[in-house]
Parts: sequence; structure tokens; C-alpha cells
Amino acid sequence: MASALGCSVKGDNPPENIGSQESTPTPSTPAPPQGYDPPLKFATEGHDLPWSGARYRNDPLPFTLEGTTTWMSTREGLVGFDAVTGRTTRIGPSGAWAAATVPSPPAVTTVADRTVVLTAFPIAVDGKGTERGHHELELLAVDANTSKAAWRFRVANEAVTFVTTTGVAPTLEIVGVSGTTAVISYGPGPGDNSFVAAVDLATKSLLWSKARVTAVAVGDGNIALHEGRLGDSKLYGVRAADGQSAWSGVHTEGLLAVGPAGPHFVAVQTERFGGPEDFPLLNLATGSRATKHSMENIPVRCVDDPVTTTVVCSDAHGGTVGLDATSGRQLWALPTQTRRPINVTAVWHGLIYAKVGGEPVLLDARTGADRPQTLESAPRLVNSYIGVFTDPDAPAASPVVRRTNG
Repeated sequence: MASALGCSVKGDNPPENIGSQESTPTPSTPAPPQGYDPPLKFATEGHDLPWSGARYRNDPLPFTLEGTTTWMSTREGLVGFDAVTGRTTRIGPSGAWAAATVPSPPAVTTVADRTVVLTAFPIAVDGKGTERGHHELELLAVDANTSKAAWRFRVANEAVTFVTTTGVAPTLEIVGVSGTTAVISYGPGPGDNSFVAAVDLATKSLLWSKARVTAVAVGDGNIALHEGRLGDSKLYGVRAADGQSAWSGVHTEGLLAVGPAGPHFVAVQTERFGGPEDFPLLNLATGSRATKHSMENIPVRCVDDPVTTTVVCSDAHGGTVGLDATSGRQLWALPTQTRRPINVTAVWHGLIYAKVGGEPVLLDARTGADRPQTLESAPRLVNSYIGVFTDPDAPAASPVVRRTNG
């Protein structure tokens, strides 16, 4: 049962320069940037982002774009780079790291009419006197307009323990925000070394936590939780506000693979040993099954386009589908007998940026049809002001951010 018993909360509003280091801004004040929605052209020259690390060429980048700033999760903390001013902001945790985690994208949300960039840190607290050392979860909020630390606070209880397993890198991720409730998930997967915590960003308090589970998706006031291990796995829904049951979901003794499928659905694939596969989309509000789709594998990535209410999902085997974000109905699928598979790199306001055979292409997000416009290169992330690009032949090279210009 989800619990907030025995929890402690430590919050403060530090001076904005604590834990931060900024490069010298450019002397002149740049003109307000022009946005293009959606962008079709990007500046030839760009800026190397202050982030590095070996990765596979199609790995998701732990970045989030907000305005002209690329926010990056790193092993040192949160880093922001503004493509207009050239300013870099670095803000680390207020204590010692409790564990090395796989970087995950920061979250952007609004708290009390203030847009903030959120990230989470695993903190180790040394014991004092007879008090044992323990772990705490730190939440950092950075003002998206000023790039200054807005506030940070810590929470702790018996579930918040950052245990690592040899050879397995855990993830500490803000899976989503429901109202003012941020949902944080830790672990390499459901098991003894994982937990989920729900934190109220308005009151800066721990609402509830649950051990030995991971959060898969957040939407419609609920959280899809994955619990168990091979031979006894289940996915079910709980309310974000209090952790109480919302729907029962799926329980299987066979294989269970899960993944988010947009703002209102979660994908679940089960296979009983010696039996047929079952692969529904479950509604996050009710747990009910959506209409059928042609996906054969759990998507490794789903990108929501709120402008066209379309979710574009891709698996690891070249399959891509477009789903209606509201109903879960499949709109289109690739490949077909007459069309080749695509490698989706980004989705933004009606456009899919992708590659076919290494060449950049554009598709309509709602219909999946080819768009006639040409594209010099496909961004990995994009908004109206900037795009982030990587060199597929040099996966360890720094990503480059370029401003949009058409």
C-alpha cells in the first residue's frame, strides 16, 4: 500500500546563485528571436552543447527544449544553454550523490503561474552521532525565464533508498506531472531496488511513495505502475494525488513489456509461455482497452503532438504508427507494401522529422503522408526556435544546437 508514513521534508528557497555557475553573457542584448512553427530550415552554424557522453546513435537524448534554451541532465547536475545569448547555466545538487543514474530529460511545468524546469537528484546524507546515514530525494526547480534556481527541497522516508545493482544502471526520472503532483520513479525496472514517489510541488511535500515498483506513464490524474518480476508481473493504475487504486490493469505469469503511448494511454504487451500474445493500449483514466492497432512491439519512443492531437510511436524494429491522442485509434502505419520504414527523430506541431535510408524526410503527423518540402538534416529535438542535431557517424561527439530560420 502506498504510504507517506515516516516521511520527512526539508525545503528551502536558496539564493539564486547557490550551486550555479554561469558563463559570461554576450555584451549586447540580442533581439527577441523569431519563431517558425513548424520550422523547415535551420542555421548552418550552431553551438556545441556542453554535454558529452558515449551513446548509441539512436538513444534518446536526456534533453528538454524550452524557448531558446536546451536543458540537459548530466552526471554533474542540470545544465542549460541559451542559443541566443550563448549563456550556460549549471546547477548541481545541494549534497553528495547517493548513486550514479542514467540521465533522463528534465520536465517543464507550471507552478503558481511560473514556468519551471524540474529535475531530481539522489542525495546521500551522512549519519551524525547515533543517527544512521540515509538517502533523500531532492527536487530542483529552475525558472525557465531567468535560468535561476527558483527553489529546491528534499523528501525522505523508508521507500526512498537509492540502491544500485552491479552492472545495471538505474534511472531516476520525473515521469510526469499531474496538476501540481510530480511523479518520480527510480530503478532499472520493478524490483527490490526501485520506488515511486509523488511530490506536491505547491506545498513542497511528499504525498506518498511505494517501493518495488516503477512508474510507466502519468495522465488523466492517474499513474500506471509496473510491479513484479518475470513469472509474476502486473500493471495497474493508481491516483496521482493519493496513490490509491484507480484500475486493476493486467496481471500475467508470462512476459510483460510496458511503455507510454501518449498523454492518455499506456502500451502493454503480454505473452503467456506457449500461448498467444496480447498487446492492448490501456486508457490511463479507466484502464479500459482502446481500439486495435498494428504494432508488433512495444514502442521505444512515443512523441505527442498536441497541435494535431496525434501520438507518433516507433519500435526498435522499424515500425512506426500514428495514433489519435484522444481515442487511441490508429491513423496510419509504416512500413507498408509500397512505403519504406522511417527512423523518426522528432515531431513538432504537425510535422514528423525522420530519416529514410539515412536521408532526411518530412511527413504529416496526422496522416503519415510525405511532405513535399526538403530538409537538409533531421533534428533530434526541435521547437519553434531551435533544433538539436547529432552526427550519426560520431555518436560520442557533442550535440549541436542551431537556431531556426525558416
